Amino acid sequence: MSEQYAARVWSLISIEDGARQYGGNQGYDDHVSSRYEYDSAVPNHKQLSIGDLVLIRGRSKLLGVARIAAITSASGQKQRNRCPVCRAVNLKQRTSMTPPWRCVKGHEFTIPVTDSVTVIRYKATFGNSFIECQDGVPVDVLRQAALRPNDQLSIQEIDLGKIEIGLASKYPATRALLAQFIETVVLSPGEADFDANDIAEKGIGEGEMSMIDARRAVLRAIRQRRGQKKFRNLLLKNADHCCQVTGCSVTAILEAAHIDSYRNDTHNQTANGLLLRADIHTLFDLNLMAVDPKDLTLHFHPEVAASGYAAYRFRPLRAGSVMPSREALSRRWTVFSTHLTPEPE
Repeated sequence: MSEQYAARVWSLISIEDGARQYGGNQGYDDHVSSRYEYDSAVPNHKQLSIGDLVLIRGRSKLLGVARIAAITSASGQKQRNRCPVCRAVNLKQRTSMTPPWRCVKGHEFTIPVTDSVTVIRYKATFGNSFIECQDGVPVDVLRQAALRPNDQLSIQEIDLGKIEIGLASKYPATRALLAQFIETVVLSPGEADFDANDIAEKGIGEGEMSMIDARRAVLRAIRQRRGQKKFRNLLLKNADHCCQVTGCSVTAILEAAHIDSYRNDTHNQTANGLLLRADIHTLFDLNLMAVDPKDLTLHFHPEVAASGYAAYRFRPLRAGSVMPSREALSRRWTVFSTHLTPEPE
């Protein structure tokens, strides 16, 4: 399963000298250290967002790294060059051959025809975040990091983990910017795992792990902790999106706790689960908290109660529309009672 994050990384092609691969448009007024301009005819134009990390590159190398501080838009006109024969916009202007122009379909001509179309023009500005990369990373390295490689795209999404170590090593000034960006990488509030196999580590050694890989490992652990998505959604609905111990309604930190330990999908039933705040889930898994199966009251180990959880002692479990299995709670209660000393009544 692909991970979804709030901020993304993009490779942006900026050809300031006009030496574009194709001559179908007249270019943009880019200034790589401060802004990037594009329009609604450009694939992925809707995907760029404030906070995204951008790797601005020229024809052969990386020019610099920045974060998008603001995006403005306005309606405007775009001049497009077309083949006079087939109207294609994929044109190349040749400097050593005549006629100088050739379209993607093989038609050759002296002068393209020009038309004007209405577009939304965008300007992404970088504030003061731009960091120049002299003798920059070769374009081939950026291509290898593209999630969906396509040489025709001027805006392409990048897997930062594939280039981060080399980039920060060669250009130490970028490390702070990369670290700042990586800390913004988060899970969506309702996101959870579909399959436990998705959170398995991929054999990355600790010494080789990039900052983005380390961050992803943290997020995978959170996703695993929250529980499988279908099971967690059942419990969220059952408990009205509130922790069944504390009443906390911050969805991002609510987790699906199994009463009987998970062994297969038969254990992903609403009656075998509790929706718990992350810290309560940990206490429950460590048998430092339990639910009395007789009256569904909450009990904590004395040391836990003395550390800030006394307010929840003896309270009734917040009921959901489906009651938890008393048989499963009894098994947990037995472990709690046998191996730990409950607080005095």
